[in-house]
Amino acid sequence: MNTKKINIEIQKQLTKDYLSYKYSNFELMNKYNIGSSATLYRYLRKNCDYAINHKKRDYSRKHIFDYKFFNKIDTEEKAYWLGFLYADGSVSPLNRSVSLRLCEKDKDHLEKFKQAINAPSIPISSYIRRNFKIKNYFYDKKTSYNISVHSMEMVRDLCNKGCVPKKSLILKFPTNDYLPEKFVNHFIRGYLDGDGYISTFKNKKWNRINYRLGFYGTNSFLSTVLEIIKKYCGEDINPKVSKEKNQNLHSLVFAGNKKIRRIFDFIYKNNNISLERKYQIYQKFLTLEDKRCGEDDDYRAIKCEFERNDGKILKISNLRKFCRDNPEYYKSRSRLMDLHNGKILSYRGLRKRDATANDN
Repeated sequence: MNTKKINIEIQKQLTKDYLSYKYSNFELMNKYNIGSSATLYRYLRKNCDYAINHKKRDYSRKHIFDYKFFNKIDTEEKAYWLGFLYADGSVSPLNRSVSLRLCEKDKDHLEKFKQAINAPSIPISSYIRRNFKIKNYFYDKKTSYNISVHSMEMVRDLCNKGCVPKKSLILKFPTNDYLPEKFVNHFIRGYLDGDGYISTFKNKKWNRINYRLGFYGTNSFLSTVLEIIKKYCGEDINPKVSKEKNQNLHSLVFAGNKKIRRIFDFIYKNNNISLERKYQIYQKFLTLEDKRCGEDDDYRAIKCEFERNDGKILKISNLRKFCRDNPEYYKSRSRLMDLHNGKILSYRGLRKRDATANDN
């Protein structure tokens, strides 16, 4: 490669490009027609003391990315990915690496992480595991996907913020010094997407779908999560952190659709990034709850008249209050609601007199 001495102005531009982390050393050498890395660093030493005070490993890299991403948590996106790495990330100071492995159906989420740290050239590798057991389930084959980035500075930033190696049994919630309170819901959403779950079960008594929201982690971490949720969602939300059987693991489980609605509204407030699979469950939950609340509004607004066998006229203006005050009709609330739809029903001597809702 032909080389020539470059003037001061070009050296300053070279230094500016170098510190922008948009170019690898090889690209800089081609752009400025520099013959060797030794010559490149000689120019950099003249114009940038910062460059020579750091290890060359963080600059002489094959893949360019924003390794200062976690230096300061000042955006929703950074808080979210910090929470996600708290749950599913792996930090190795020995290898100077930060790794993230997800199952096949969540592969697209790794692409979001690449986009966040501005690392389009870093590949996503696949890993196939065969003939293994998780809890009571046996798997013949399972494919997962992994991304690893190498930067001692990123490793150091994550460790300083509590995302340490072998963290499963020692994890603690980050302090306000590292995680501003205004981003705490995004951090919890990231952790939920990594080490949390949303499950459903059918309540046969009321013929409706109920939801559960749960987290796994250490007792210290989950206790802080509970305090934050109670602070923002109401003191009446008061589950206990319990230890899983035969495991050094604790769980925090929320139940009750109304309470979970408040928790969801807090966690997904101003949401711009989340795991698509769990976000779709949240959207379905909102649809079901809005439909149920609409039915409850109709249910409270029904006004009908009934005539008993003894000829006494009975007016019902609020079914909820009526059934609460008359326990013998409590189990027939849904049947009484059918009167609003014009169905002729009778119950324990009551028969329908007026098939339409009466506002008088």
